[in-house]
Amino acid sequence: MIRLIVVLAWLLMPAAAYAAPVVGALIAYLAPTAGWALVANLAFVAALSVYGSAQQKKADRKKRDEYNAGLQDRIATVVATELPHVLVYGRARVGSAVVAMFTSGDKDQYRHLVCVHASHECDAFEEIYVNKKALGTLDANGYVTSGDYYSTRTEAVTQYISKGQSSIPLSYTPIGGTVQVLSWSFSEDGDITVETYSITDNVLTLSAPAERDVAISYFYQVAQPRVRVQKHLGTPTDTADAYLMSVVPSQWTSTAVLRGFCYTVITLDLNQPEFQGGLVPIEVLLRGKKLYDVRTGVTAWSQNNALVLYDYLTGPFCNIDAADLPTAQFITAANVCDEAQSFGARYTFNGTITSDQQQPPVLEKMAQSMAGSIVPTSWEITAGKYVAPVMTLEQEDIVGSFGLTPGISDADLYNGVRGQYVSSETNYIADDFRQFQNATYLATDGRDLFSNIDFPYTDSVQRVHNLCRIFTEDQRNAYTFRAEFSLKAWKLKVGDRVTMTSDVFGWSSKIFRVTDKKFSPTSSVELTLKEDAESIWDFADAVEADSTPNTNLPNPFDIAPLTSLTCESGTDALLIQQDGSIISRILVTWPEASTQAVFTQGAIEIEYRKFNSDVWQEAEAKGSDTQIFISPVQDGQYYIVRARTVNSYLNVKSDWTYAEMHQVIGKTEPPDNIESLSISGAVLNWTAVDDVDLAGYKFRFHYGNNLDWGTAVPLHTGLIVSAPFVL
Repeated sequence: MIRLIVVLAWLLMPAAAYAAPVVGALIAYLAPTAGWALVANLAFVAALSVYGSAQQKKADRKKRDEYNAGLQDRIATVVATELPHVLVYGRARVGSAVVAMFTSGDKDQYRHLVCVHASHECDAFEEIYVNKKALGTLDANGYVTSGDYYSTRTEAVTQYISKGQSSIPLSYTPIGGTVQVLSWSFSEDGDITVETYSITDNVLTLSAPAERDVAISYFYQVAQPRVRVQKHLGTPTDTADAYLMSVVPSQWTSTAVLRGFCYTVITLDLNQPEFQGGLVPIEVLLRGKKLYDVRTGVTAWSQNNALVLYDYLTGPFCNIDAADLPTAQFITAANVCDEAQSFGARYTFNGTITSDQQQPPVLEKMAQSMAGSIVPTSWEITAGKYVAPVMTLEQEDIVGSFGLTPGISDADLYNGVRGQYVSSETNYIADDFRQFQNATYLATDGRDLFSNIDFPYTDSVQRVHNLCRIFTEDQRNAYTFRAEFSLKAWKLKVGDRVTMTSDVFGWSSKIFRVTDKKFSPTSSVELTLKEDAESIWDFADAVEADSTPNTNLPNPFDIAPLTSLTCESGTDALLIQQDGSIISRILVTWPEASTQAVFTQGAIEIEYRKFNSDVWQEAEAKGSDTQIFISPVQDGQYYIVRARTVNSYLNVKSDWTYAEMHQVIGKTEPPDNIESLSISGAVLNWTAVDDVDLAGYKFRFHYGNNLDWGTAVPLHTGLIVSAPFVL
């Protein structure tokens, strides 16, 4: 009879009450004997328990928003000497606290930044980022060897061998095929000879000792690294940065050891245009803190969620005595996290925690990362995995009051999850993951119901979807039962599963998960049990990261050099001036500039010099041009010509592109022979010669025993000589 009253009282409640907790207080409950006894003072009290007011939900939401802002803050670069300490767990891309800044160089062109990344020793640096760009491999001295901040500059050099010498060590290693060896004499204008030679171990040797001065011209490449990095993991024996002491010895001394802090010294060459506008972001990809493994006693780098939680609790941020932690549960949880799956370990933890973050939301996110739980009073933990029930409970085991929550309100119901995560899949930048949705629940609900959940410590979209599935299905199984049990339940722990059989509620071996436990030596054991099923803990369908990842905007400071440079001279390149004189020129041509900023509003800089001169002459063309004439040049002389592209707006210039050394072909083709030459008194006459062929040329003629020069003028067909003569 009593059982019937309890069930009917619950069923007769308004429908709205089904979504809220129901508290039942059984004043007297008699175990069945020969029959049910009549209880005079039988009462059943039903009430609604409000789960969080609107104000409380708003406050919780604000806390979550503040916490999730850390997704962005973790990669910030700030200048400060007093900042919260940072813990880096697993693998994470983190920003910098710039605690010191210096300059050096004859023009203060080098800026040195001391950047702290973590408040403890780290396992390794995996990558360095300057202005969001990965530096890649560094050489033994810490200089970049590739990427946007490394380039090779092509230069031309001329070395000389004096008369009588036969060899000379080359100052640089020449680019293959660019060496030109020429001899000449200043007293013999234009008389240049190409010499034969050999090169062994960077020493050039002539085939025969030089009879005249010899010029050796060649091209070589100069490495131009614009960034240098010195790494310090924060070991207990770390010494002060040697490079920094060498460049600013009065400011950085041997006592500046920064032990216990993981930091870098970043040197920026301010000749790089993008470093001239202020502090650029400095970030690093770290393998973070080494963790004590409660299973082995070994301290080593790990991404294991349970070991991270153990370290956080026992570390200076929480300062919990390790003896107060249930080691066996940490071992069990650590093993669950490490279980090998097709996508790697079942759960991993990667991210940062700062000393100014409140411990409760941090612990909540830590538990979330492994779909588990943590009890703040006993520090019992679980990691999300279905384990068979460890105990059977029956109606007779209930010895006190009980209450139940048959479901959740529509306001809290969801059939999908969207949010952000941080991973190598997103280049370690917080980004939206591909939303998860349960198709069956969607069909039942008839509309999209999404919950926003961010995963700051989960490093792959597959693991994120696995967690989303667990959370989505677990909240649908929201039937919760709370009751006071006999001491039979004493051994149960949070996270254990039990089966419950009750004629009152019509349960037969119904599976529940223990979500809370309260007890004392003088009272019964109060358990909170949540409906559970093995299917909840399955993995989500295979999912890949974004197949069309976001692309970076083009770097405005990137500027492509000209792909080639060609020189020509000769008749077609000659300039015939208005007075008829001719100037020799070199026609320099190149393909169109490939950088749009150069083509539309930039320029092409051209420089040229004689092979045996160190003085460059300059010329300039528009960015859209593909050729230019350079002059004056000397007939028969060898010239070195180079050109580069210029972004005029940002004042960025490319590397030089060199043409092959060019010998000028000038006024070398003679005009046609003079015809119909005659004399009348002191006047010479001849048939006019084509202006183009004749202009600017000199010619000789004899009269008597004299040798004289005459200069032809366009259309001239006669010349007055100083005295009559006979041809």
